[in-house]
Amino acid sequence: MADVRALTVDLTPMLVGADNGGAKIFVLQLVSALVAAMPDCRFTLLARASTAVELRARFGDRMTIVTSLDDCSPASGEPFARRAARAALRALPPRAGNWARRLADRVAPRRGQVGAGTGGGEAWFCPFTATSRVPAGLPVVATLYDLQYRAYPQFFTDDERAERDRNFRAAAARADVLAAISEFSRDEAIASGLVDAGRVVAIPIQVAPSRVAPTDCSAPAAGLVPDRYFLYPANFWPHKNHAMLLTAYAQWVGRRRGGELALVCTGAEGARADALRASARRMGLGARVHVPGFLPDDAYAATLAAARAVIFPSLYEGFGMPVIEAMAAGVPVACGNRAALPEVAGGAALLFDPRRPDAIVDALERLANDDALRARLIALGRARAAQCARPEAMAAAYRALFARVAGGAGIATELRGRHADGWAGPVLEVARAAGQRTHRLSLVVSVPPWHPHSAVDVESCDGRRIRLRCPRGATRALDLPPDVSRIALGPTFRPADVGLNPDTRALSAQLVSAALVADDGSRFLLVDEVACGSRS
Repeated sequence: MADVRALTVDLTPMLVGADNGGAKIFVLQLVSALVAAMPDCRFTLLARASTAVELRARFGDRMTIVTSLDDCSPASGEPFARRAARAALRALPPRAGNWARRLADRVAPRRGQVGAGTGGGEAWFCPFTATSRVPAGLPVVATLYDLQYRAYPQFFTDDERAERDRNFRAAAARADVLAAISEFSRDEAIASGLVDAGRVVAIPIQVAPSRVAPTDCSAPAAGLVPDRYFLYPANFWPHKNHAMLLTAYAQWVGRRRGGELALVCTGAEGARADALRASARRMGLGARVHVPGFLPDDAYAATLAAARAVIFPSLYEGFGMPVIEAMAAGVPVACGNRAALPEVAGGAALLFDPRRPDAIVDALERLANDDALRARLIALGRARAAQCARPEAMAAAYRALFARVAGGAGIATELRGRHADGWAGPVLEVARAAGQRTHRLSLVVSVPPWHPHSAVDVESCDGRRIRLRCPRGATRALDLPPDVSRIALGPTFRPADVGLNPDTRALSAQLVSAALVADDGSRFLLVDEVACGSRS
């Protein structure tokens, strides 16, 4: 499929400084990688005037940066620039006057003139999720970070929850494809019931190696002694759990174990940073707890590289970039065992329950004094970081999405959760292409006579009473309605655990066939019918 020829990237939610947290770092790295991967594409960035200087310094003249109508300079007869002009005008407040809307109608195509699948080679990218500025008819890809406001509503004001919910619902309805930053976030989006599995893909974040490479002249933040501090790099938002970390650190210090290791918490300045400093002083930890504020890239890389360890007690992450950054820098990591963090850590971090101070104390103790553990975590971390330090692979995955939606194809139909030898895992998931979202799913499963369980249940993952029991030695068929995309199968077994062979996969049943069936009876085969019964 041919590349898109023109891509508009909506960066208007991007703020000056560090208030966007890791999302801004990710987006800027991704856009840089896209520019390198798509040399023949015309990029237009929509941005606030306050961030335009930063963007121009980073990207120079490689793309057009639109902050107002005057910046658009639309070429005569060129629809892409006219659409950029419309986007700039849409960003104006209503009081800007009817002249703006009249001018927009003159310089931009009216609704319905341009649509996905017209072969126009144009697409719109919303890397901060919000799709409110997208003109009607254009194909859209939006990035999804997380649904934290649903998991921890108490961490948000009513207005913040409403805005996040509005943005997610709009993106779920408007975007041709949502690109989740982790499998965890993808699962959360599907579980919301607002978007079907066929329109959500997981493209995990890839961290640019240069992000954690100190320069010769860079040094840790003032007052820090190399190898004598724990580092927590995170903005001071409630889910980052700084208060629990401070409590645990105070308990650990009280035991006088591990020497004089300080605690360093970096992040954007503000009321929460001040509150952490005040709490540290009240607890008698003022000299031990350092809150240096937001660190520029060089200072951050040097501070990270010189840390004894990174402690990351976050309650909720859609990804958790600092975990991979620390691993890439050769720094051992201990992190929470919730949300996307176990997925991101990939077995290369010490996991703990971030809700329990004693669990954090134990992690601090082991990071401080267990040299064998630290060496093992460093080695595992470097290997894990190597898997997550390929921005070019991330850009290639997004590039393919842009090409698909610009061509009208959306996500290709595929079945996930079935292994090449025919065995299914605990979950099967079908991603339907746009033209097949009204097709029902038809499955045929088989449970071999030697299966260690007497039967395997097959049921929808959305809680409805759609269920099939397939006894040992039998084959059964099940039809599911179009709005069912995830199917649970269980109980599972591991062949290695029951003495069959060294296979450690969690297996449920063998999938004989799978197809999407239209109302007229036509079938799209996901799995051709195969003979089953082999011993894994």
